[in-house]
Amino acid sequence: MGSPPGCTMIVQTYDRIRLLELTLDALTRQSLPPDEFEVLVVDDGSSDATAAAAEPLALNGYVDCSTSTTRTPS
Repeated sequence: MGSPPGCTMIVQTYDRIRLLELTLDALTRQSLPPDEFEVLVVDDGSSDATAAAAEPLALNGYVDCSTSTTRTPS
């Protein structure tokens, strides 16, 4: 097991797929090596495909992306 990353970026989102795609794209182009940072995506129950935007990065292992639905029923 490797050491934990030195930096964690938390990205909060709700129904903002295009903005999330742009944000994640920018984060993958940072000068830090991929094993030195992680990205945590918190999706607050989006009704669009926002959560799916993080999946390709999680699958390719470039960054550690997780999604979570935290919205509570009103």
